[in-house]
Amino acid sequence: MSVQHASPAEAIERARELAREVALGAAQPEALERAHEGLPSRQVECWRAFKETFATLVREDEQRCSTWNTVLREKIKTAIADPKKLFLSSSKHEIRQFDAQVDGWKYELDPLAAWDRRCRGYVAFRGEYPFFHLHLLLCIDPAAWCVEVDTLPALDLMDGALFHYTHLKENPEQIEALLRLAPRVFEEDGRWASSRSVVALLLTHHLLHIDSSEVWLRDAFRVLLERPDGKYIAFAFLGHLAHKELIADQRFGGHKDEPERKAFKVLAELLATRFSVKDARDAWTAAEAVAKEKHKREKARRVLKENDGVPRMADDRGEGARTLRGQGLPLLFGTAVMLGENPAQAEAQAFWSWFEELLVGRDKGLSMARRDNGSTEQLIRRFGALLACLPDPEKAFRSIYRNLEPQRRRTTFSHRYEGHDDDIGSMLLLDIGPYAALYWCKRDANAGGEPLFWCGYEAARRLWLTSLQRFSKEKRKLVCSFFAFLPHIFGENLEEALQRALPPIANDASMVCSAGSLLFRNGVAPERLRPLIRQAGVDLEVALRDAYQWATLTENNSIPRSIDTQNEDFPRTFEDLVRALGMALSIEEIGEQSEGKSSKEPALTRQRRAFALGIAWGSRLLQRLDEERCTPRRLLSLDATGSMWLLQVALPPNVSKQLGISQEIRILAVHGDVRGRDLRMVMRDPEGDANVDPDLLVVASDQPELAKKLPWLAGSWGQRVPWSLAEDEYSYLTSALREHLPTFARGPKG
Repeated sequence: MSVQHASPAEAIERARELAREVALGAAQPEALERAHEGLPSRQVECWRAFKETFATLVREDEQRCSTWNTVLREKIKTAIADPKKLFLSSSKHEIRQFDAQVDGWKYELDPLAAWDRRCRGYVAFRGEYPFFHLHLLLCIDPAAWCVEVDTLPALDLMDGALFHYTHLKENPEQIEALLRLAPRVFEEDGRWASSRSVVALLLTHHLLHIDSSEVWLRDAFRVLLERPDGKYIAFAFLGHLAHKELIADQRFGGHKDEPERKAFKVLAELLATRFSVKDARDAWTAAEAVAKEKHKREKARRVLKENDGVPRMADDRGEGARTLRGQGLPLLFGTAVMLGENPAQAEAQAFWSWFEELLVGRDKGLSMARRDNGSTEQLIRRFGALLACLPDPEKAFRSIYRNLEPQRRRTTFSHRYEGHDDDIGSMLLLDIGPYAALYWCKRDANAGGEPLFWCGYEAARRLWLTSLQRFSKEKRKLVCSFFAFLPHIFGENLEEALQRALPPIANDASMVCSAGSLLFRNGVAPERLRPLIRQAGVDLEVALRDAYQWATLTENNSIPRSIDTQNEDFPRTFEDLVRALGMALSIEEIGEQSEGKSSKEPALTRQRRAFALGIAWGSRLLQRLDEERCTPRRLLSLDATGSMWLLQVALPPNVSKQLGISQEIRILAVHGDVRGRDLRMVMRDPEGDANVDPDLLVVASDQPELAKKLPWLAGSWGQRVPWSLAEDEYSYLTSALREHLPTFARGPKG
C-alpha cells in the first residue's frame, strides 16, 4: 500500500521505516530526497516520526553522524548556489529581490538589522528546499546548524531556517539550548564579531512567537544573559521592544498579554536586578558608533539639496547641529521602565545625563515622541518621575532647556537648513516638566514643584509665541496641557494659580476653552469652574460662544446645522463642557431654555420663535410674510448673539411669475449695520441652491437709509433688494420687490 493512501498509524510506521533505510544505508542525498518525496505531504506526524528516527540512528554512530553532517551541509551550499530552485516562481522580479537582499546583507554594518523587516523585499521561497536539509542538520548537530544558518546569504532565508520544518514554537527547551550554542554576536566592547553571526539575535526574536507564560520567558532571558554577549543582546532587545511600544497605535487598543508587551515587561524587570543605567548606556554607545559609521557611508553618496537655487546647510552643520545618528530614545525608555519610579538618586542622575545627551545631539529616536502618539504619555510620565528624583529638578530642567536654545533658533530659521525637527526636543522636555512637578509635590508636600511648573509654563508660552505658523498648533496644545495639572499641583491655591495662568491667554478663545475643558476633566466641578475663571478676569461662556461661532463660520466654507457636528475648532471636549455648564450656544437653544419647550417640537416652529426673540422686529417681519402668503421654509441663525438670520422664503406662484424670479428667495435679516462679508456668506449658503434664486438677495434691516448704502457694499455680483423695517418705513415684501427689481416694458408692435 502506498504511504500516501495508508491509515495514519500505517503512514507513521512507514515513515520510520524510510528513516531507518536512509540512516543505516549509504549517506547519499538522493536517498534522502526519495524518502522525503515518499512522505505524506500534509501529515506532520509522519515528518516528526521520520526526523526523530533518523536523528536517533545517525547520532548512535559518530562516523555516521560526521558523514551525514558533511552531506547535509554540502547539499545546503549547493541549494544556495542556485537561487532559482529556492523560489516558488522563476520570475526575474523574484531573482532581483533576492539579489538585492544578498547585496544589502553583505555590506550591512549593524547586526540589529536582523530584527528590522522594513528594509527587506518580499521573496516567497519553497517550503522544503533547503529548509528540509537544515532541519535534519539541526536534529543531528545543533551547533553545526547555527553555523550553517549564519552562512545563508539573505535574512529571509535565515528566518525560513527557524520557521520551516523546525516546529520551534512547540519546543521552547530547544530554543534555550540553541541560545547556549549559538556563536557570539558581539565582542567585549560591543562591536559586531568578525564571524558576523546573528543566529542568537534571530532566536531571541523568535521568543515572541511562542505562546508561553512569563515564568518561561524569564527563564529564557536568564539563559540569554548567561552568554558572553548576553548583556548587549538583552539591552538591544529591550530597545527593540520599547520601539514597538512607542510606535504602537493606541487607537486600536491592545491586550496586556500581547507577546511584545509581555516580553518587554519581563525583560525590564530581569535587567533591573542585574544591571545599571551605565550598562544600558554602554550598549547604546556601541550602537551609536555603528550608526555613525553607516551615516558616513551614506553621506558619501549624498547630493546636497537646494531650495530655489539657494544651497541649504547640512544637518550636521551650524548651531543646533545633529551629532547623533542612531535611535537612542527607545532604549532610554526601556531603561526608564527598568528603573521604575523610585530609583536611587545616582541612577536618576545618570539617566538624566544620558537624556540630555540625546536631546542636545538631536537623537533621531526623539521623533517617536510626537504628541499625537498615545504611547508618548507613558514615556513622559516615567521621565517626569525620574526627574523628580534628582536633588534639584528645577535646576536640571532649566539647564537642559537652556542648552536647547541653539536648536530653537535653528527651527526659527529652518529655511536655511536641510532638515528640521520642529523643536521636538524642547517640546518633549516641556511635556515632562509638569509631570515632574506633580511627582515632586507628591513626594514632598513642601518641595518646589510649583516653581518648576511655572518655569515650564512660561517656557511653553514663549515657545508658542515665537514659533513659525506651521508649528504653532502643536505648541498651542502644549501650553494648554499645563492646565490639566493645576488642580493636582496647587490644590487649595488653585484660584491664585489661575489668576496667574489665565490672563496671558485670555485673548485666545480656543485656548481658554481648552483650559476650562482640562480643568473640568481633572476634577474641578462646573459650579466651581465658572467663578474660578471669572475671578481670573476671563469669561468662560463668552470664550465658548466665540469658539463655537468661529467653528461654525469656518467649517467647510458652509454653515453647520448643529453643535453635534464634529469640528477641529470646537471638539467634543468643548461640547461636554458646554453641557456640564448648562449653557446655550445658539439663539435657538436660548429660546428653548427661556420657554421650556420640548425638543420634539417641529424645527420650523422653534426657529420662528427663536427669530422673534432674537430680533426686536422679527415678529413684525414674520407677520408681514404671513399676510402676503409668503411661507418661510428655513430660518437659520448666523451668529451667536442672534442678531443676524438667513430666511429661505417661498413666494406665492402668481408673484414669482409676475416678477420673473424663482419661487423661493433668500432674505438676510440683520439688526444693525449690514456688512459686505455678511452678503458673501449668505450667497455661499449651499442648501436649497436648486430652488432659490441664485442672484437675488433681499436684505431686511432697521438700518436708516438702507436703500442708499446697500448697492455700495462689497460682495458677490447679484440683485440686492432692500426691505426696510424701520418704524417709519413699514412696507410689504412684494412692494419692495416691485419697487427695486428692474421691469421691462413691451415695445410697440410692428
